[in-house]
Amino acid sequence: MFSLKRVFFYCLPITAPNQVGYHHLMLAIAEGLKPLGVQLYSNINYWKMSPESDEYLIIHDPDVQPDDCDVVMIDEHWLITGPGELPPQLFKPRRNYITVYLDNSESTKLIRKKSWSQEFSQFDLILRTHCSHQFEYPKNFRPWTFSLAQRVFDEVSDVPDYDQRNYHLLVNFRDTQWMHSVRKNVYHSLHPYIESKLAPVYKAVNDFNAPPTSEDHYFQ
Repeated sequence: MFSLKRVFFYCLPITAPNQVGYHHLMLAIAEGLKPLGVQLYSNINYWKMSPESDEYLIIHDPDVQPDDCDVVMIDEHWLITGPGELPPQLFKPRRNYITVYLDNSESTKLIRKKSWSQEFSQFDLILRTHCSHQFEYPKNFRPWTFSLAQRVFDEVSDVPDYDQRNYHLLVNFRDTQWMHSVRKNVYHSLHPYIESKLAPVYKAVNDFNAPPTSEDHYFQ
C-alpha cells in the first residue's frame, strides 16, 4: 500500500520580475498536501509564506534529495523558463519514487511532441490541464485542473453580501484584450447587446505600472 510522506518539487529560482517560473500547479498541490502532514521539499526554498517570516511552503534541505521522497514532481516551467532539460537521473533504474509531470502548456505542437516522446513516456503520471476528447493521449496522462491557490481565497475572503453588490457584467482580460482576435470580436459584437439587454459591462483593468496598494500585494 502506497504511503505518501514526502514530496520533492523541482522549482526555479526567481532571477528577475520578468523571469519567474511561477509554479502554480505545484503550489496548489503543495498547499493541499501540507495540512495532511506531507513533508514538502525542493532544490530551493520556494514560496515564502509572508513578508515578515522566513518560513517557506516548500523547503530546501540539503540532507533530503529525491531519493528520500515518495513522489518527485516537475512542471513545464523547468523546460521552458529553466534549464530546458529534465534533471539527470530522474528516471534512473530501481528508483523508489513516483515521477509526476505537471503540464499546463497551451501549444498543441509542443503537446504532441512531448506526449509521445520516449522521455515523457517514462513519467509514471502526467497531469495535464488543457485536455481535449478529440486528442489521443498516452496512458500516463490524466486530465487536471488549475485549482485555486490560497492567495486567491485570501483576496475574496471579505466580499460584500449579494444584496450589497453592484449589478455589472465583469469583462477583464488584463491589458491584452486587443491583442487577441476572439476577445476583440466579442467585445464589438456581443458586449453592446449584453449591455442593452442584461447588465452594464464593467471593463476596468489595473494599471500594470501602478505600485501595489499594500505590503502584502507588493510581496505577492
